Amino acid sequence: MQRATTIAIGGFTSEVGKTTLMCELIAAFPGWEAIQDNARALSLLRQGSQACCVSHLLTDQPVIHSGHAETFTPGKDTGRYWEAGAANVHWLIVTEAQIEEGIRQTLERVSGPGVFVEGIQLY
Repeated sequence: MQRATTIAIGGFTSEVGKTTLMCELIAAFPGWEAIQDNARALSLLRQGSQACCVSHLLTDQPVIHSGHAETFTPGKDTGRYWEAGAANVHWLIVTEAQIEEGIRQTLERVSGPGVFVEGIQLY
């Protein structure tokens, strides 16, 4: 089986247009999927903030939600991906130690020709 083309959209801070770019790319590439990870929330946790927190969702294994029923929330990034035309949306919830395994498991779920990944925080 051929692995999907993967393009990651990352940044150093919030509010720099990552989600907007993701949505424009999704609209331009019919059939492609999207992955949202919780790296921003992990960054906030590390800084002691509870804003945008997913700590209550973390387990000892990566958690992956896929499909419209599990990932569509109006106004949230995952909802915007669906509205832009994503063929599927995956939401990855991991600790820092689980990121590599979580991304691998999520990529195994991708059935389209490609996937855009948002949320990778660059430090």
